[in-house]
Amino acid sequence: MSSSFETKTTHVFGRESSFWPLFIAVAAILWLSPLFDGRENFLLRTMALGAAAFLIGLFLRFSFHGVEIDAAKENIREYTSILGFRTGNWEPLPKLRKLHFTSYTSSSWNTSNGISPTFRSTSILYKITLVSDTPQPHYSISFTDRKQALQSIQALAAQFHLPVEKSGQV
Repeated sequence: MSSSFETKTTHVFGRESSFWPLFIAVAAILWLSPLFDGRENFLLRTMALGAAAFLIGLFLRFSFHGVEIDAAKENIREYTSILGFRTGNWEPLPKLRKLHFTSYTSSSWNTSNGISPTFRSTSILYKITLVSDTPQPHYSISFTDRKQALQSIQALAAQFHLPVEKSGQV
């Protein structure tokens, strides 16, 4: 059994990360457009714009936040990964007592004009809390996907041999 646990929690750019295929498609269109117009300055400009759109698409697709736990060294880190390069500091993991699994509904209003709300967004979030007896704050990992949250809590419970306490709408 592996002595580490890792999960992606959210994209760095949030919901905008789902637009990455659009930027890749724009890059492809820009790179193909010189076939229809052979001017030299047009070629250089479209290649540069296509490369910029392609890079933006890659950033949107491969930039995310995550949590990594090394059980063997008893360390934890919350990291940000941008195109595979991770940043984040390792911290000692306190002696864990149990895992707490809960879900809750999150609502937010969109105020696009800055004055009046136009529509309400509601989503269910799932949270895994690593509970210890120490006075340090507990670590929590949030998920938007129920299946991923259940798989993660089962993996953590098996790895650390801890009981799972459930509450909320789980």
